[in-house]
Amino acid sequence: MDGRVAGGVLVAVVTALAGCHSWVPIRPTELPKLNETATPVSEPDGTVVEILEPFDARVTTRSGAAVGFKHRVTSSLENRMLVVQGSNRGRTAFPLQDVRSVDVSQPNVGGTTAAAAVLCGVGVILIGVLVANAISN
Repeated sequence: MDGRVAGGVLVAVVTALAGCHSWVPIRPTELPKLNETATPVSEPDGTVVEILEPFDARVTTRSGAAVGFKHRVTSSLENRMLVVQGSNRGRTAFPLQDVRSVDVSQPNVGGTTAAAAVLCGVGVILIGVLVANAISN
């Protein structure tokens, strides 16, 4: 396989990984509502959005540190603290006044469709290159 084909495959894989999910900002105090499935929550501007399971969560503190939690994410509010845990990380407490943002991942249908199209296109090109190389040899 020549470098161009390998490069094309790498671009397709990166595109597919990037296109599958997007991050939706929500109010930090809304995260515990997501312990129940299909509960509408509010974005920071007040827009109501329904978050689909499974989701990952990311808490960013005022210092800029981002802490990621893989699904299944659970959380609670305890004495002005946002307490979050996920499959990759145990209970982690954040003082609410130190939380800059909370984001949750959601499937990106448009991005996933585009990524699938790119992967199919690259697959067709790769097969064409391999067949052409086999015929010329």
